[in-house]
Amino acid sequence: MFLELPGKVAVVTGGARGIGFAIAERLSQAGASVVIADVAEDGAIAAAERVREGGGKAAAAVADITSPDEVDAMIGRALDAFGTLDILVNNAGITGSDAPLWETTDEDWHKVLDLNLTGIFYCCRAAVSHMRERQSGAIVNVASISGKEGNPNMIPLLGLEGRGDLPDQGAGQGGDPGQREGELRGTGRHRDAAAGSTAAGGDRVHEEQGPDGTDGPP
Repeated sequence: MFLELPGKVAVVTGGARGIGFAIAERLSQAGASVVIADVAEDGAIAAAERVREGGGKAAAAVADITSPDEVDAMIGRALDAFGTLDILVNNAGITGSDAPLWETTDEDWHKVLDLNLTGIFYCCRAAVSHMRERQSGAIVNVASISGKEGNPNMIPLLGLEGRGDLPDQGAGQGGDPGQREGELRGTGRHRDAAAGSTAAGGDRVHEEQGPDGTDGPP
């Protein structure tokens, strides 16, 4: 489908590289002016320059989306640079630590939720107030395959993205071979944990995201 967005203004979080930059670049090619927001200042500036070199309109914004003040400043940057806001793409996110449930710390849990959940709330709240005034706007929240397929070593992300059943953590993951883990919601179907994990790892979104909340290498 051919995308046409002339005159529109978009903010892309985690936009300095990887999937985030690809989104920003595609929006620019469709005619939108883009604000590339990222926690890495140098990366955001360089990405915005790349878009401009390609003939697009772009501005950089430095923002840690776990800070409501920085999120408000990010939206303000879009308004100052281009006068309005039409599109918000919540792309910034992290996978968190690679550990089974029993090794996941409180810090691991809150780090993922603070960025991937609360940060998106801050961004949506800041953007919607401006979109409501114009009674127009679009918000895109980028998720991952973890919403459909679990991973026994990504527990915070699994809980966040709504996987319906707890991934098996059987003998291969150090669990009790006799343990049975039922679904947290839905059918009540059970699986024998000794059968091993049914989770599919190596999802592309996660592979391209760095530990600092930005997308990984392009």
